[in-house]
Parts: sequence; C-alpha cells; structure tokens
Amino acid sequence: MIKNKKLLIDADCPMCQLYGKGFERLHLIDSQTVIPYQNTGDQYCWSVNLDRARSEIAFVDTETKETVYGIDAFIEIVSQNSPGLNRFLRFSPFHWILLKFYRLISFNRKVIASSKGLNPGLACEPDVHRAYRWTYIISTAIFTGFVLSILGQRLSAALGFTYFPMMEYGICFGQIIWQGIVAKSFNKTKFLDYLGNMSTVSFLGALLLIPALLIHSILGLGPLYLIIAFGLVVLIMLQTHLSRCKTLEMSKWMTFSWIGYRILVLALLILIAL
Repeated sequence: MIKNKKLLIDADCPMCQLYGKGFERLHLIDSQTVIPYQNTGDQYCWSVNLDRARSEIAFVDTETKETVYGIDAFIEIVSQNSPGLNRFLRFSPFHWILLKFYRLISFNRKVIASSKGLNPGLACEPDVHRAYRWTYIISTAIFTGFVLSILGQRLSAALGFTYFPMMEYGICFGQIIWQGIVAKSFNKTKFLDYLGNMSTVSFLGALLLIPALLIHSILGLGPLYLIIAFGLVVLIMLQTHLSRCKTLEMSKWMTFSWIGYRILVLALLILIAL
C-alpha cells in the first residue's frame, strides 16, 4: 500500500470520487491519500502545477515533493506491487494509447459525469479541449449508431419493413448538426459543453439497450418487447437530458428541439416506408 502521498481529486467530480474510493477499497492507497483539489490552498503550490492538475490528476510525494500526473499517477498506483506490470504499462506504444484514452476521459469528465460545482475553493474544471471533445462526440455517435442499427435490423426482420443499417449513423450525426445549430443560437459559449452532454445521453441510451438486445436474443421475445424496451430507454434519456440542461443552465427549448428532431426523423421514415 502506498503511503506518504496525496492524490488530488476534484471534489465535484463523481468519476474522481469513484476511482479514489476504488483505490482505497483495493488497499492500493490508505484512507489519508485522497484529498480534494479545491481545499489544497497553498499547501502543495510549490510542488504541484495546479493548472495542469485540473486536467491531469496530481499524485504528490509528501516527502520528496515529487509529483506525477494523469496516467502516470494511475500506473504508479496500480502497478506498485508488480514491476512487470509497471514495465508493460510504460511500454511506449501501450503507454501512448493509455495516455490518449486517459486524456479523452479527463478532458470530457465534466460532460460524462455531469455535476454542478458545490465545493468552495480552487476551481478544478479542465479547459475544453476541442480535439478531445469532438473525438468524444464522434465516437459516441458511432457507438450509438451501431447499437441502434442492431435494434433496427431486428425490428425490420420481425415487422417486415425495409431497413438500411447505415441510416442510423446518418440520424446520429444529423442530430449533432441539428442540436449544434440550436445550441449555438441559445448559448455560443456552452455549445461544446451541451453537445458533449447530449452525446453522453445518447451513449447512456445505447448502453441501456445492450442488455435489452441480449435478453431478446436469449429468450426470443417478439417485436413488442423491443418497442417497449426502446420506449423505456427513451424516457430515461429524456429525464437525463432535462437534468443536464438544467445543470448547464440551458433553455428547456433544447429538450424540445431534441425531441422534435426524433419526431421529424420518424415522420420522414414513415413517409419513405409508405
């Protein structure tokens, strides 16, 4: 177990709290290791780049005053008892992949696990990194389109209508464009924050559909089951979208537009089918 070190986490970040507690329960760190970034004050200002620590978690050695950041902090924690694992995780090609994945999550953590800052002190919110934000938005659209294409194929096979799986990708990317235009008209400064949150809502919906599709495959249930399951998922997504718009202090019209796009797409699909 690592001792005499401090892991500076964002007290307002559910993801940060989750892995902090996870490390404690796995006995990789002691109960005194994790401390809120917001409450550090001047205590670690000489050994920590506080600006960098907003986007890459800081792991401070209280004795040597050395600090490692981001994925290197995680590697030090998880491989403390395994030199072989440490060498593997630091192997250049693999370390590069881990670094990029870590930064993708870190720069988007505020749109993945939405929260409103309640803790006073230093702000611990990463800057919006446009490349990583767009990578996240595009990746979730591709994943969501893939899951929805499976749902569409099963419904079309059961109900006997023509279906093109690639159409789902067009719908997902079309919603990004549609909602992006609306978001810019309401609040240009929160344009990418909104699209990131909307992408998380879509990603959540796709994740919830996966067990429903697995149950359908195992039990061989009819199309009515898929329709009901999809409807329930949409209701959860609607509630989540409303909640995130409230956190972002965005207009409720964003949710009406979000629903309107889906209704418009459904109407067009029905017209095409006729």
